[in-house]
Amino acid sequence: LQNDIANEHSPITVVAAITSQFDHPLYPTEVLVQPPEGGLTIDSVVLLNQIRSIDKQRLVKCLGKLTDETTALVNQAIQISLGLIEI
Repeated sequence: LQNDIANEHSPITVVAAITSQFDHPLYPTEVLVQPPEGGLTIDSVVLLNQIRSIDKQRLVKCLGKLTDETTALVNQAIQISLGLIEI
């Protein structure tokens, strides 16, 4: 979730939980990601109500990247989660 400049200079990064166990309909703070997007192999949901800062050493590997469209949905869900916009 963290921007490239911060990722380049900081030993920590900001991440969100992802799960493959979810119900429909999704909450406004959740974003569906379908394979093969993001390197995922099963439908999964990014939980933007579970944002954390972690040490980069805890990251094992990069599975993939999100499309610009999904990234825009993630950005909107973050804003909702943090109360920056109303729904």
